[in-house]
Amino acid sequence: MRNHMGELKSYGGDFILARIHSPNVMAAASGSVEDLRNGSYHVNFTLFWPGTVEASLLLVHPSEAVFSLWRARQQGYDKISYTGTFVNGSRQEKSLCNFRLSSNKTLCKYTDERGEEYYTCLKPPSLACESLTNFTSSYTQGSFFSDIENQLLKSADFCSSAQKSLIPLLTHSKSKFSICHFPANSKNETAVGIHGKLKQATCLKNSRECSLTQAHFPSSFLGATHNRSRLCEPGHISPLPSGYFLAKKWFSSSCHTGSFLSADSISRCLQGKTLYLRGDSTVRQWIEHLERTLKDMKYTDKAVNNAPMLAVDSQRNISVDWKKHAQPWITYMTQNLSHGPYISHELDRIGGGQNVAVVIGIGQHLRAFPLELFINRLLSIRRAIQRLVARSPQTTVFIKLENTRELTSVMVCFSDWHGHLQNLAQREVFGDLRVGIVDAWDMAVAANTFVIHPSSAIIAHQVDVLLSHLCHAQ
Repeated sequence: MRNHMGELKSYGGDFILARIHSPNVMAAASGSVEDLRNGSYHVNFTLFWPGTVEASLLLVHPSEAVFSLWRARQQGYDKISYTGTFVNGSRQEKSLCNFRLSSNKTLCKYTDERGEEYYTCLKPPSLACESLTNFTSSYTQGSFFSDIENQLLKSADFCSSAQKSLIPLLTHSKSKFSICHFPANSKNETAVGIHGKLKQATCLKNSRECSLTQAHFPSSFLGATHNRSRLCEPGHISPLPSGYFLAKKWFSSSCHTGSFLSADSISRCLQGKTLYLRGDSTVRQWIEHLERTLKDMKYTDKAVNNAPMLAVDSQRNISVDWKKHAQPWITYMTQNLSHGPYISHELDRIGGGQNVAVVIGIGQHLRAFPLELFINRLLSIRRAIQRLVARSPQTTVFIKLENTRELTSVMVCFSDWHGHLQNLAQREVFGDLRVGIVDAWDMAVAANTFVIHPSSAIIAHQVDVLLSHLCHAQ
């Protein structure tokens, strides 16, 4: 990696996404990037399909931008401003609210004792603190970056991509290769391992021709093929990459998926089951997908402004219930406080059972705040999951990881680097529990899609992964 002056960097920290793809067979998979912390990176890929593949790298943020994002994130809670509306009959009063308010004025403090969380509002002139009814949010005026940092984070500058083949490769399936840059030797040198034999490729600048010689790399770069004959079960470690696309269809790299894309197969899987979806609007897309796909599934009421949603199929006794998570919620719409309970509280209210599944998906609205808030929220959810499965061991719980979002998003609040950190935190917090993981991030990177609300095709494959775990015996 080189700096803005074209000089080789002696340190790492760049945020890079990697993928391989074969457009002719509509196949793609993500790669893993290993930071050697000296300006060099190993980019490792698993080849899941035969044919010619192209490797693409996306530099989302250089290390200098990553440092600025981390500093800005951790410096406070005031990047988003909230206005609370207090209501008593026909009387309304508005007041400033947030997680941490520093003021000499009297504060209303709203505490979740179990989750060890709280947020505050300036006490309104005459109404009681308990009359807080809804919120609106807005971006705080001013910049959290210097002029130089703002330039660094502009979408036109921070995002550079090698969309053409780094090295065209003709491969057999179930093999691995890695791409490594060695700036100490040559700016044009690349190492490639393929078919279980690692070779060194020296490529001339502006040339597609490479000469191959034997090279030696750690054995961890080799082997490890995928096993799609295994049934999907919660509790198994979700590998990286978690799967791949082939002919526009997502296949898990560790277990058998792809059986629950049609309305009939979905209905058979969900018959007699209750599905609780708790989290943000990317999880709400699941109930919307199921309502569109299953002809007999209907909403019980018209959902308005992120209010709770319930869809049922009375003939097959299927129930799908979505509620948004508690504050923070960042949106231009007014949010009713009662519509967003803490997920930990919701889990404590669920009876559970063999025909009950819970899906939890949070993160997008917490990217704008210090990481401690997100981790505390995860730990609270973890304890609630443990209480749920202790009283009802047959209940199945799933964690939906965050997906990528628009590269034009407000970087200080919504950078995908924040989402990457939060996904790492989720794997760490929930990794030893018997939960299923739906790796929405990996799917988005493989598909090269950067939208907060993925397409209906992507959502269908996310739901398929869920159902493949839920109904693996069918």
